Parts: sequence; structure tokens; C-alpha cells
Amino acid sequence: MKKRTVLSFLMVATAALAFTACKSKKKTTTKETTTTQSQVTTKSGATTKSNVTTSKVTTQKATTQKITTAAHVHQFETAWSTSETEHWHEATCGHDVKKDQGAHVYDDDDDTTCNVCGYVRTPNENGILFDVEDRTYNGEKQGLVDGVDFITNSGIEPTIYYKTKGADDSTYTLTEPKNAGNYTARIIVEGNALYTGIDEEVDFKIKKKELTNVYEEKEFGTNNLSVIVAGNSANTNWGLCQGDNVQINVTLAPDYGNIAYVGENKTIADLHIEVGGENYCLNNPLNIRIDVTPKYLSLAGGPINANAYNNIWLNASSSIPAMNFGFGYIGESAYTWNTAHTIEMFDEDSENWVELEGNFGQQSQFACTHAGSYHLIYTITPKENSNYAIQGSNSYTITFSPKETIAATTSSTVTLNEGDYVVYSFTAPANHLYQIGYYIDADTEIWCFNGNTGYYSDKAKPVIGNYIYECSKNIKLLIKVTANDDFVDRPFIQDLSYSDRIELTSTVTSNISTTNGAGKYIEFYFDEDRFGSGEFLVGLYHFGNSDVYVCDEGGYYYSLIDDEDGLEFIGEIWYQGGEIRIIVCLDNDLTNAQIEFVPND
Repeated sequence: MKKRTVLSFLMVATAALAFTACKSKKKTTTKETTTTQSQVTTKSGATTKSNVTTSKVTTQKATTQKITTAAHVHQFETAWSTSETEHWHEATCGHDVKKDQGAHVYDDDDDTTCNVCGYVRTPNENGILFDVEDRTYNGEKQGLVDGVDFITNSGIEPTIYYKTKGADDSTYTLTEPKNAGNYTARIIVEGNALYTGIDEEVDFKIKKKELTNVYEEKEFGTNNLSVIVAGNSANTNWGLCQGDNVQINVTLAPDYGNIAYVGENKTIADLHIEVGGENYCLNNPLNIRIDVTPKYLSLAGGPINANAYNNIWLNASSSIPAMNFGFGYIGESAYTWNTAHTIEMFDEDSENWVELEGNFGQQSQFACTHAGSYHLIYTITPKENSNYAIQGSNSYTITFSPKETIAATTSSTVTLNEGDYVVYSFTAPANHLYQIGYYIDADTEIWCFNGNTGYYSDKAKPVIGNYIYECSKNIKLLIKVTANDDFVDRPFIQDLSYSDRIELTSTVTSNISTTNGAGKYIEFYFDEDRFGSGEFLVGLYHFGNSDVYVCDEGGYYYSLIDDEDGLEFIGEIWYQGGEIRIIVCLDNDLTNAQIEFVPND
């Protein structure tokens, strides 16, 4: 029997694992192998010896020895660590770990402080970029538009205020401008926790709108130096905005003359064009055209002052009124008429024609000196290509009869309704004072009869106050009384007369006394026949508070004020035969009053 030697090996792998703060221990085992002889009998009966070897194998068995230690706990800062976006607690144990890490928490965009860690964020700078263009007037409000005229970093909606450029800041308003002009806008963006605020100003302009296709057919007007063209959005194609009106004044350049007559063209250089209002302009004068047509006049309706011819009084009119048709061609007759205005007047009864030579001024020199019917004829003849044309007859005749005046005396009374008037003739004797119109609510006009012309032409003026007239000689007066209210049987002429008219025969006149003197008038005078001509220094004493009037060189009296029971004045002998005349309206009786005068050398 064949012996087989079998070697068995047991291999044990030993691995060691290392952990922080942990240790391993190996256990060794030895196994021995020996060889022995044995006899083996084979199938044929033969016996075989073989050696049997036993091996001793040493193995190492790894065993783990557990060392027990305390568990590690990380330590963290109490205070928060922060960045712009996050917060956390840093480890203090040397390990790279964080605790409670997270994004900042805010209530809204206006909240600056993180609700968790208290971090205060800093807002970003909020810039503004302007791109403002001028506008053109369009009839609507035109404010600045966010995102078009300017852009901000934040996108926060701005508040925009407006004022006229250069105006005080107190005039800023939220109302967007509409009219053409220069403006300043103030853009305010409120700041928050994300962006800073903005308060910026920017200027912009709303330009005037250009008018186009301006055309007007104008009848020649009363103003021959300018033409006014007016239009509105409803009836023109000038480009006016809805609801707008505009007036264009076209005038000549300085020193050119008259602006526009029928058939006459003016070059653009001769014209000055001004568009009224603030929203429109006419930069191109070729955009305006004005055709001037004649002004048509008609005499058929009669003069606008026809009623004046019902109120002409015999010998009472200082002028016969000119017929006034209201044509308004003042100053243009040389350009308009073949001849000047022809005005003829005649007395129907005597068939005495009076040529007034076409002059309104001469017409004022004619008056009706006797009763009867009068005719006044007005004729005009336009020139060829004149600015005026006559429709119908170019002549008009008016017929009138002057009223006769009413003779009046100091005992006459007047009865009138409001607005009516009456004319009186009054003959006043010399050296009298008359109070005319004081007792009635009326306007009083008074004329003096002029013997040289044969009619009343000189308007009389009060000599004292508003109502007292002095007549130094016999004179005829014409009194026109126009009622301001209704009144019945009112006296209107009072003869004040002089209580005394005293000639001063000595340079010192003393002991001037009166009784019942209050309200009476005394006239003192001295003349050159006795004392010579020239100036005299005159003094009045002890006349109390009487009103003193001295006749001036025009024949009217001026008042002297007596402040200290005595006054002085310088008078010149010249009036009415060489007299100095003094009127005293007494406020009381006189006792030992005195007048002195000496030549004023």
C-alpha cells in the first residue's frame, strides 16, 4: 500500500483596523505536524510502508480589545456670525462645523433688521437715469413718464411734482403741465431697506404748436395798422386742439404806413405777426394769408345820434351836432373819399343855405338864431378802389326845428321828470349875485349870450362854489336844466344881491359894521382912477369866519381863508375898468371890521 503524505495548511489572515482612540490585540495559536510509519496492505496482499507526516501549524487569531472612553460634544459661540445673506453659530471646539445656519428673515422691504439674528442690512444706492425729451403742446397734460423719461435702479413708483421753471419751490404741485412753457420736474422716490431714496430735479419744455394753413377774408376794419384773425378748433383747419381759440395780430413793421388796403399786397418782410395765447406759434409766415375786401357802408339807417336834433334850442346851441353814422374811418378820409365829407345846412323859411365846407369843426360854429325848419345834408363819395363802398344812396338829409327857450325870472319854478330837460333864457341886471340850480336835483349848464356872434357861445362858470354866478353888467344867460330826479314847482334862481357894495376911498377903511349880516354878501372895491394901477397889498381884519373871495384875472373869484381873524393878499388893479374886487359872505354881523391896502412896491 502506497503511502501519501498530505500537508494541510490553515491560513488565517489577520487584519488590523485602526480607529481614533481605539486599539487591537493579536492572539497566536501553534499547530504541530509529525511523521509516522504505517503499514498498508494492498489488494494483492503486499505490504507497503509509508511515512505519515503531521504538521504543526501556528496561526494568529485577531481579537479586538474594546477601550471605553466619553462621547465628544461640539461647542458653539453664543453670538451670531453673519454675512449679507445668512447667519449661524461658529464652533468653538476647533471643528469646522456650524449650527443654526440659515438666510436672514425680514418682515418686508422696509424692515432693516433680521428677525432672527438682528443683522442690520445697508440699502443699495438707488440711481436715476434721465432721458427727457421736449414735448409739443397737444391740448393734454404732459408730465414725465416713469420708464420712458427716466429709469431708477429700484423700480419703486416715484412721486413727481411740477413747477414753472425758475418759480419758487413753494409752487410745486402734482398737477401735470399742459400749456407751452419751460418747466421743472421733481422726482421723489421714497427709500426703504433695499434702496436709498431719490430727490432729483430735471428741466423740460412744452413747445408751442405750429399753426398751418391760416386763411381769412377780412372786410377792411377801422384799424388800418393791423388785422386781427381769430379762429377756433370748431371751424378752422389750422391745427388747433379741441376747444382752443387763438387770435393772430398782423401789424406792419415800424415806419411802413398802413397795413392793408383793398387790392394792395404786402410782403412778408413788412409784417409783424403775433399769435395770441401761449400755446401756438406761426414760425413760417407763408402759412398765413389775408384777403382784404371793402367795408360796405350804408346811410339808410340814419345817424346814430339822430335824437340830438330833437333837442336843439333856438339861440341855445353852442354847436349843431355832426351826423354820426359810426363808420369808424377816422384818419382815413384822404384815402377813402373823392372829396371831404360834404355837410350842408339851410334855413327852410329863408332858403338860406349855409355851406360848412365839409369841416366838422366849422359846423360847431353855427347856431340857429331864429325859429323855423332847418335841413342838414350829409354826403360822401368813395374813391375808386377805396377801402369803403356805399350801399344805396350816398346822401342823407335830416330836418329839425329848434325849440324856443322859456323866459325865466327869479320867481320862476321848474317841473321835470327824471332825465328830461328844459332851457330857459334869463336876463340878469348888473352887480348881482345869483344862485342857480341849488334847490333842485339837476345838472345845470349856463351860457352867456355873445352879442358879436348873435348866439350863446360862452359857457358861464360859477364864481363862488358850484352854484353862485356874478354878473357885473346886464347880461342874458341861457340855462339848461336836466333833471336827475322827478320834482315839481321848484325854484331854481335866487337873487342873492349885495347887501352893500362899498367903494374903498381911503387906503384904510375902519369901523365897517352891519346888522343881520349872516348869509349876506358885501362887495368891496377900489380902482385905479383913485389910487393908480399896479399891485396892492390888501389886508382884511375882524371879519370873523366870513368867507372872502377875490376876483382873479379871468373874472372869477378864488377863496381866501381867514385863520386868525385877519388875512392879507396881493391884488392887481386890472379888471372891469381897473378894479380890485372883494366879495365877503358874512357869517355874522360886523363890528369895527377894517380893510387896509398899500401899493406893493
